[in-house]
Amino acid sequence: MPIVLYKSEKALSILKDIETETRGFLITGDDTYLENYHKWKDNVDTMMLELKKLTRDNPIQHLTIDSISVLTASKLP
Repeated sequence: MPIVLYKSEKALSILKDIETETRGFLITGDDTYLENYHKWKDNVDTMMLELKKLTRDNPIQHLTIDSISVLTASKLP
């Protein structure tokens, strides 16, 4: 699998995990659901930067990654 696809899938997986854990916290009020939140959030930020580096020769992918980064930042305080 090409590295860009792998990194994209990994970022999506982490975003899903964050969503699931946040939902668990909201439903139960149990702080243990948020233990990995900051670590995962940092991983997403790092992966987005890596994807930008990997796609620096493709302006369309760059725009897509920028859009995803903006949406992610608005959802993850």
